[in-house]
Amino acid sequence: MDDKLLVKIKDSIDKPMKDMDIYVDSVIYVNDTKEPTIRIILNKINGLDIDTLVSASKVINPIVDKINADCNNYVLEICSKERGD
Repeated sequence: MDDKLLVKIKDSIDKPMKDMDIYVDSVIYVNDTKEPTIRIILNKINGLDIDTLVSASKVINPIVDKINADCNNYVLEICSKERGD
């Protein structure tokens, strides 16, 4: 996957996440799983709970789908940054 596409995804989700007081730590492409994976790692002061991750996913998913419309063979993984990282 092109690094430009990952940067475009990060740039496109930064503002909506900041509006939710969530920070995009990184957007990476992982190709060592069964299916190619776009992994988005989020962070928030005092951590992220599962409800906040679900809400963030509902915002992020359509944005990534629109950017990556020509490639439907990937898994979108949205997770929180571990404390201490």
